[in-house]
Amino acid sequence: MKMLLGRKAVSPNKQDNEGQTPLMAAATRGRDGVVKILLGRQDVTPGTPDDRGHTPLMSAYAKGHKRVIELLEPLEAVNPKRKCEFPILACI
Repeated sequence: MKMLLGRKAVSPNKQDNEGQTPLMAAATRGRDGVVKILLGRQDVTPGTPDDRGHTPLMSAYAKGHKRVIELLEPLEAVNPKRKCEFPILACI
């Protein structure tokens, strides 16, 4: 996995048919190791929302993935105070 994600030809921002990026998928599943690898890339955009407007940080909060939250929260590109319709305190 690390080797694949480290390849420049692999885009960390490619969205699937629901607008989810690899970072969103990893954050939603609590895969903190994959999140860390993706965040180590210069070309990743960690605040990209999916088609419903949910970000990787919002999904990590919703699923209770503390280690992923700790990786995403300090990033300037991620704004946990963004207004949204997602029912978690991080969005208020």
